[in-house]
Amino acid sequence: AFVAATWWTGTPDPANRRGATIHPRPQQIALEDGSLVELNADAQIECHFTAERRTIRLVRGEAHFAVAKDITRPFVVLADTFSVRAVGTAFAVDLNEDEISVLVTEGKVQLDEMLPHAGRTPAIRELSGIVAGQEAIVRMRLAVPSEPRFRIRDITPAEIQTSLAWQTMHLEFVDMPLREVAEEFNRYNGRKLIIEDRATGEIVIGGSFRADNIEPIVRLLDPGFGVSSYPRGNDIVLRRRP
Repeated sequence: AFVAATWWTGTPDPANRRGATIHPRPQQIALEDGSLVELNADAQIECHFTAERRTIRLVRGEAHFAVAKDITRPFVVLADTFSVRAVGTAFAVDLNEDEISVLVTEGKVQLDEMLPHAGRTPAIRELSGIVAGQEAIVRMRLAVPSEPRFRIRDITPAEIQTSLAWQTMHLEFVDMPLREVAEEFNRYNGRKLIIEDRATGEIVIGGSFRADNIEPIVRLLDPGFGVSSYPRGNDIVLRRRP
């Protein structure tokens, strides 16, 4: 059997004005084999499945793949002239004009380069295996000819979380009073932000935050705005220091 399909997501048009903007979770696509693909904004893929192989072409942008294990059919992501091969694992591929990056969050993948070839089947050059907690970067445009074209680096869990922050819903605030910011956060969290005095509620802030995590904004308010926090049951009370 042969299956072909194309998916993409549009680029949000943020309003440049006071207020709150909700950036929803990325589009999730469940493939017929049970694999799950998440597309960052403006990403596009083409899917080609046969009885022998599962092939995804990343046309542009960034996508994360959670691959269903099937040892009889390799799962291959093509990006420009490079291929990322996996059986059952999770990884992200980011393709832009300057470079390709492969970030592995689970298992192991094999990164290869497809070389020009006179025949129908391109020659393959194996670059490297990449394991969970590593990122491979291939530069397609070198600012300095002597700089390395290909490298692998170990990355920390915090760096992985930052790189894949686009997978979660975000709240973006522009010149918003803290009382309204707290109201927005409280829509998406069981743990609430409580503001009991007017002066604290009138503090104006801005920034982009994960909708499901109130800890970063609490940490920001302490040194940046002189706002103390203390627990009340499961909630957090915010109060401006005198």
